[in-house]
Amino acid sequence: MNDAHDLTPLEALLLTRHLVAGARPPTPAAVRKDIGPLVEDRWAGSALTSMLERAELKLITLGHLARPEPPPAPPTRGKKVARPKALPVELTPAGRAAALRFLGVGELPPKATWAKVKASLLPARAMDLDAGALAGKGALKAMLLAKALGVEPGEAATMKQVLDLWTRRQFDIGPKAKLDVAAIQQALACRELGEHRPSDPKKAFDLLVSRQVGARKADDKELGDAILRRWAGGGHERGGPAGPSPDVASPEPPPPEPRIVHPPGDLSQFAARVKDAAMRCTTGRIGDNRVFICRVWDSLQADPEIQSMGLEAFKRRLAEANNRRLLDLTRADLGYAMDRDDVHRSEVHYLDSVFHFLWIGSERH
Repeated sequence: MNDAHDLTPLEALLLTRHLVAGARPPTPAAVRKDIGPLVEDRWAGSALTSMLERAELKLITLGHLARPEPPPAPPTRGKKVARPKALPVELTPAGRAAALRFLGVGELPPKATWAKVKASLLPARAMDLDAGALAGKGALKAMLLAKALGVEPGEAATMKQVLDLWTRRQFDIGPKAKLDVAAIQQALACRELGEHRPSDPKKAFDLLVSRQVGARKADDKELGDAILRRWAGGGHERGGPAGPSPDVASPEPPPPEPRIVHPPGDLSQFAARVKDAAMRCTTGRIGDNRVFICRVWDSLQADPEIQSMGLEAFKRRLAEANNRRLLDLTRADLGYAMDRDDVHRSEVHYLDSVFHFLWIGSERH
């Protein structure tokens, strides 16, 4: 029981309060004032006084505190001698060593006060940290923030360091890259591109711009040309059919495929199942809100009703559900930069439109 680590928290607080008192021992009133707010959830008033007296008695028994003998009263004639007033207990050399051992230091910092020790050494001891872990200004707040954000306390010592490290991890920004608004914007653009993100994050915005209109690169001339190519080609993908030549007779259109009309309720259930599968699909994603139709189809093969209809019928129902605004389909504007098989297998033709993705973000209509 002579080891300082065997003390209760209240006994350790009392011993530490005597350690920082210096040459003048604290009075019982000063002890209650300083320690009371730290234990008010358990004791107050007479209960606190009683617990402090018990803690003091134990520390005296252990030899950490001692009560000095009062000086003898001066002799008086014919008067009753008054009982000498008890003096405050004092810290013994053994108590000083035990208190320093409890705090994990060889000596107190210069000009140490109860307020300073309570703000650094005692919280470090309570959190089972090294004595110097909370010595710097704002170190305690940084430590607690690191724990809240899942950052290892040893990796960052200040609030700024904790926030910088956490931000880099959130946006996958390397330790050597400059951390600023531009870097975060580039990281968000890379998220939007998904598996097609460039190796150089600085090129993410150019790729987003290019894929929007099917351009080969992101300079103004090529972007303008890409827009004109799509316009002149009737809105088709680059390299797609641009419409019949006036000198060539148009071929006879193929007979329309038989169309199955599903009841609205049945189609609503189908759309809900497809959207749920798209949300859970882990492959074929482009950014956070698009997934290839063929990958959704693949993920639904365990559903007998979906599997039995075949891919083409599945696509027809998707087009019908899209037309009724039960789900959202969108096209691949930069198909040549994506997996060709995914693009081809995902094509859904409806009137003059071609779709490749299911939109799984917020509503777009």
